[in-house]
Order: sequence, then C-alpha cells, then structure tokens
Amino acid sequence: MAATTLAAPAHVTLDEFYEMADLPDGAELVDGEVVVSPSPVSRHGYLVRALFRVMDAHALARGIGEVFGDGFGYDLPIPDRPDTHRIPDTSFVRAERIPRPRPLDRAFPLAPDVAVEVLSPSDTYPVVRAKLRDYQDAGTAAVWVVDGDARTVEVHGPGAPARLLRPTDTLEGGDAFPGFALPLAQLFAVLDD
Repeated sequence: MAATTLAAPAHVTLDEFYEMADLPDGAELVDGEVVVSPSPVSRHGYLVRALFRVMDAHALARGIGEVFGDGFGYDLPIPDRPDTHRIPDTSFVRAERIPRPRPLDRAFPLAPDVAVEVLSPSDTYPVVRAKLRDYQDAGTAAVWVVDGDARTVEVHGPGAPARLLRPTDTLEGGDAFPGFALPLAQLFAVLDD
C-alpha cells in the first residue's frame, strides 16, 4: 500500500496543517499536500528502535545534542517549498541548534542535522527521493536511508555522491554526528532473532 494524499484544499499552509483536526499520526505536509503513509511492518520498527537506542546513547554520553524518534517532525525551511513538514524515522539535532524556548505546540522550524529514513514496503523510489530532496534542500547535513531487506544504508551528504554501505561496513556520523560509529552487522542483527 502506498502513501496517500488526504482530501484537502489545493494547497495547505503550515499554519492550516496545524489547525487541521483529526490528522492521523504520521501525517506529513509535502509542498502543501497532506500525505499519510500506511503503518510500517515490524522489520521497520526493530530497525528504528535499534538506531534510536544507539544514536541516543551516543548523543547523551557526549552531550552533543538530542536524538528524536519516529513521530518527531520538522517544519523544513525550504525557500521555494515553505509548506513542508517531514517526520524522519530517527533524527539528530546538535545542541546549539535546539530552539530556545523549545516549541512545544509545533515541530522544530529547522532541518535536522541527521535524518534517518528506514524503508517500508510502501516506500517507492519517488517517495524516498522526494524525502531525500526535502531534507537536503532544507540543509540537513546527512541523510541515512536504511534498507532492511537489502541490509544496506545509503549515506547522503551535501556536495558528495551517495555512498552505499553493506553489512561489513561501519556507519559513521562524520561532521553531522561527531564520533558516531555503528557496525552495520550489529544494526542488522536485530532482524536475525
């Protein structure tokens, strides 16, 4: 089942998006269109949980910022597409970029430093590429696209070609998530029980 666009006005602004009643969990605003993805399968949940745990432990131990789980959205500052609200599966924001005071009734009005998208059966190539484009256009320093079926991670950064990592490789945070290193064999082991 693919993501669906909700019946809504021709173009929904971020303010209108926040005022809409009864939006399902996980609803995103993509260039003014409300999009809802179907619930993911358990493979997706195991990978998201494993990534969140290891990323959060790393950020807390180093005091470098905050890691957020699935459901935490961002109002992406894209100049030509201002009405875009995305919800990565896991994300990281450096401490100095956390808005003060923290917005508690809206999403952060910024791009995460790291956005992680774990593929679901409903994710089509165009959907994933659109998410990747939105994060990059908003200024996200690293986007990791995790494919549990292929057991690979695509690493995207500004001005560099994408790198495809396999289970024998280590996912490193680079400048976007300093000091982070995760052997992919360890990540994908959560699927083997």
